[in-house]
Amino acid sequence: MPTIRSFSRFIALVALLCLSACLAGCALPGLGTDKSPRTPGLTPGPCVVLVLPNTGNFAPISKKIENGAQLAKSSFSRNGATVHVKVIYTQPGWVEQVRALPKEFAVVGGFLQPEVFKQALSSGLTRERNVFAFLGKLPAGTEGADAWRFFASAEDQADAVVRLLADDLGCRSVGALYPNDKFSLRMTGLLEEKLAGKGIVLARSAYSGQADGAAKLLVGSGGEIEAVFLTDSWKQIDMLKRSLANAGAPSAYMVGTMIWNGFLNARPLASAASYPLAVFPSSFSRTVAPAPFNSGSYDAWHALGYDFVRFACRLNFERSYPAATANKYIPAAAKMNFAQAPISYDANGRAHQRLFMLQPGTQGAVLVNQASLKAKRDAIKLNPQAIPPAPAPGLAPAPGLAPAPAGQPASPGAASAARLIDPSKPAAPLPRNLQPDDAPAAPDAGGASPAPAAAQAPQVQTPPAQQTVMPSRRHTSYKLSLPTPQQQ
Repeated sequence: MPTIRSFSRFIALVALLCLSACLAGCALPGLGTDKSPRTPGLTPGPCVVLVLPNTGNFAPISKKIENGAQLAKSSFSRNGATVHVKVIYTQPGWVEQVRALPKEFAVVGGFLQPEVFKQALSSGLTRERNVFAFLGKLPAGTEGADAWRFFASAEDQADAVVRLLADDLGCRSVGALYPNDKFSLRMTGLLEEKLAGKGIVLARSAYSGQADGAAKLLVGSGGEIEAVFLTDSWKQIDMLKRSLANAGAPSAYMVGTMIWNGFLNARPLASAASYPLAVFPSSFSRTVAPAPFNSGSYDAWHALGYDFVRFACRLNFERSYPAATANKYIPAAAKMNFAQAPISYDANGRAHQRLFMLQPGTQGAVLVNQASLKAKRDAIKLNPQAIPPAPAPGLAPAPGLAPAPAGQPASPGAASAARLIDPSKPAAPLPRNLQPDDAPAAPDAGGASPAPAAAQAPQVQTPPAQQTVMPSRRHTSYKLSLPTPQQQ
């Protein structure tokens, strides 16, 4: 009978559609499981929380991060997208303030101080929100399980140094000259371990105060050394340079850590020509940063806040997710154009930042040019006197910037004129400051920083509960890509 056959076909079609819907739901973890409505009165859009200190030496750094985050928020807003950015300062009761936020504020970043992160961990906050710490190291067993990093580690620094020395410059004789402190011992040990993987034995020599350990280092290296790893601050560079020259190694590459970054990336160095072989890792380079980050008004901390908000928008979690689920989306969300050095995540949620290697410059630090660096070393080997003597200690202030008082951290100054990113130009290609125990450092010398100006927005990614994070591709601009109405 036609009527019965038609009815049977209709039933079969309905069953097939139901089966397809079930399979689609199973394909996306979390899809269909979050049935609760969005918090009343909360405008649709990604929600981001920053937990930052607003007192002490960290206050100026927090302000820069906050300004960078607001820069990202404003750029989204100009393109018609709403992004909610909430800043909570680490004063008594901050954990309760985070907990009082709507569930949509699922992604929380900041935690510049290890003790603050430990409060988040011990209070159970890391089980209630997806927490990203701006720290170089998390307690053992927590990274990718209880929280994530959005910051360079000591391992990232060592990787960048080894990549330059062993892979790019072909050095086989490397030494380390360092003060006998916890940070130096850890960094030197990491470098030693990673060089060993390349078949290179690291010669080591510790020193105290102004004591000369370079002669001992040369003996330990067999009398010749191509590069020396220096974990001390830039303020000791002239003493270390003299030590190496007196020991017969004036042509050794002088390789620092990110401790140099706050001093050399902040303002131009008038005496840059006196340190032609000095290089150091950094998470930020104005040479390749998108405008307006390539001006002297911005540094790594601004870029950190800017990038974190953009990263959180690509995640676009409307509620917190268990680590196993979040780890399926975090690696893809990090495949974006960064204002700083790119951060990537493995399948277990462990972060890696591919740091830049920079050299001091008269207009601020610049990316290392390997061919030029080799040529300078060859010239110095032929004529050690070719290096200009260092002038009196001090930095030349950047145009329009007043140096911070001695011993004081830099603080944001007056707002600068708006400099917009040109969306017709390619985004920055994909190729910070640490003290002992990898805590973020206050600027070594620092300069005043104007408040961030406006910039075009990057892409927005819909959340896993609505759509899978799209595969990585290099974007040609910072234009905003909004979800379609069907994705809302």
